[in-house]
Amino acid sequence: MVLIEVLRFMAWTDVLDVFVVFLIFYGIYLSIRGTRALQIMLGLGLFVVFRGVGEVLNLRMLNVLFARFLDVGLIFVIILFQPELRSGFTNLGRRRFWALFEDLESEELINRIVCSCQKLSRREVGALIAIERDVGLKSYLDTGTEIDSLVTTDLLTTIFMSKGPLHDGAVVIKDNKILGAGCVFPLSDRTDLPSNFGTRHRAAVGIAEETDAVVISVSEETGSITLAHKRDLHVDVGVDELEDLLYTYLNQ
Repeated sequence: MVLIEVLRFMAWTDVLDVFVVFLIFYGIYLSIRGTRALQIMLGLGLFVVFRGVGEVLNLRMLNVLFARFLDVGLIFVIILFQPELRSGFTNLGRRRFWALFEDLESEELINRIVCSCQKLSRREVGALIAIERDVGLKSYLDTGTEIDSLVTTDLLTTIFMSKGPLHDGAVVIKDNKILGAGCVFPLSDRTDLPSNFGTRHRAAVGIAEETDAVVISVSEETGSITLAHKRDLHVDVGVDELEDLLYTYLNQ
């Protein structure tokens, strides 16, 4: 009821104003996400909140402290993190208006995949997940079982935790859908891979070399997570790093 009353007194220009501000800040967030600049911006935002509380409650000492910090500290931060901020705002300038909404859907997909990998890793359940990009994976889908279902954390974890025929194969994801499971990928013949890489990891590297898919493998011996994309190989990544890598590769 309160929200309805507020909307009743808002003009369409007020709605447009809020929407544009949201796009600006969300675009900045997407551009600096995964860099040191994001942590700094979040920290500055927290200081601004504290300063606002100080002004509302008239806390004089707090107001003086934060006023001096924002005057000097902001300049220091800009100088120290100039490369990250320059790169972030450059990316912001390259973004299309409608790409912001594509990123919203991409972020939901990434969150579900990361959550699934975290659960599988904790239980040391082996998994192989390939996210299709521009190069199609239909020939490999034919080696597995068609699923054609929306990506959910429960479905992904269930596929690999069960002892059915789909457990040992790979899951193929495209456009927020699981296209198939139990798929067979070619093994990489690279000689520079870690000695503890088994069939699952070599299959992840193999399909990443032949296509532009982003491939995640979870070790059933150690629970470690590996991500492969083309010739890039990230071994034993943490959950936060996995999220950042997925965001980087899927939004190139």
